[in-house]
Amino acid sequence: MKKLFLIASALLVSLVITNPASAATNDEITAPVRAYFKALNASDTDAVMAQYGKNPVFMAQGSPASVGREAVAQAYGHVFEILDLNVELEIVEVEQINDTTAMVRTHSKGQLTFKPKNITTPESNNELFIVKLENDEWKLHRYIFATDKR
Repeated sequence: MKKLFLIASALLVSLVITNPASAATNDEITAPVRAYFKALNASDTDAVMAQYGKNPVFMAQGSPASVGREAVAQAYGHVFEILDLNVELEIVEVEQINDTTAMVRTHSKGQLTFKPKNITTPESNNELFIVKLENDEWKLHRYIFATDKR
């Protein structure tokens, strides 16, 4: 019986030690989301794209999905041509789904300036990010947002 207990204990310890899912922290998982919002406020397409992984999808409200790095970069280029954003980020929920995938739900609130007419309005959105671990870094994989009235 003692031998069986030792074997079971050794197996349990090896499972805990080799499970990388327990190693990721919320700060690591949300790092690309936080960097994304900094880049968004700076209207910096290159910095935005640095947060996305190799096969991103960006689903902007009222627009077709932008699929792939080139399409996503073009979408942000267009956004930054006509809009300036000044928003604050609130991380609402983080859930690690498995070793390489997590979900980050956020809320952002601030101001949006429509450049062609120099009109500034309040801006408030709910966002959902799916992030994936690529080459030991969490990257944005899928992103969708919806405007709210907060």
